[in-house]
Amino acid sequence: MRGRTRWRFARAAAGPQPDRPLGDWLKEPLRPWAEDFLSRQRLRDGGWFDAALVRRRWEAHLSGRRDSAYAIWALLMFQAWLDGIHDTVSHAA
Repeated sequence: MRGRTRWRFARAAAGPQPDRPLGDWLKEPLRPWAEDFLSRQRLRDGGWFDAALVRRRWEAHLSGRRDSAYAIWALLMFQAWLDGIHDTVSHAA
């Protein structure tokens, strides 16, 4: 019973599961949001990543040449986190 409860908690904490693969979500409904975070200018301004490399991976993913969904998702989450940090700092000032 204890293991089953942990499993249910983990599923609930993970939130709703998408009805299609993450890569498809990035190519379609989330694409405008992802394009904003993965723009060359934004990546250069952030200074954390090689903008040209990230753009090549993103374009390869979009074309279907390479499935980089999880690597791209990690980059997007980091970029979104940075965006939140910058907003918090600018509002505190």
